[in-house]
Amino acid sequence: GEHALRMSALVVTRAETQWKVTFDNPPANVVDPELILELQELIDELEHDFEVTVVVFDSANPDHFLGPYDLARAADTPNAPGPTGMPPWLDLTVRLSRLPVVSIAVIRGASRGVGQEFALACDLRFASLENTAIDQPEVSKRLVPGGGAISRLPALAGRGRALELILGSVVLDGATAERYGVVN
Repeated sequence: GEHALRMSALVVTRAETQWKVTFDNPPANVVDPELILELQELIDELEHDFEVTVVVFDSANPDHFLGPYDLARAADTPNAPGPTGMPPWLDLTVRLSRLPVVSIAVIRGASRGVGQEFALACDLRFASLENTAIDQPEVSKRLVPGGGAISRLPALAGRGRALELILGSVVLDGATAERYGVVN
């Protein structure tokens, strides 16, 4: 049978071997401290549930997949290292990338900063041709993308494209993201 669990920023629907996780953190699915804690809890569960084979991440908001980080809440960010010993967000994306399940990001709308780094940590990424805006806006804000874009983008898009996307804070539509290798 299928059953859904509503957390404050996530809706998790479990159906035997497949889970669907829907980001629902109004108004724009920004990543905040509460969402980080919920995602840590979710990854913990996925690491220990040996029945799950696939997890699909999508969004309740057609204009916002996930991110960027809510910088107004930066002081509230959890800072206790996760099980990998890394800071919470990096720990989360590393653990997501290592899950023994197939993880799929279904991107519709904006996927920005840490939200896109979450998508990059998934095994597969699919983006809407009609409504996708993917970017790493950190450098334009004088920040460094620290959740995995620097290590994961070159493997997908090549070093030159990765530098173009990160240093230029370039916004990609779905077709260009596919052409660059950022999405399937």
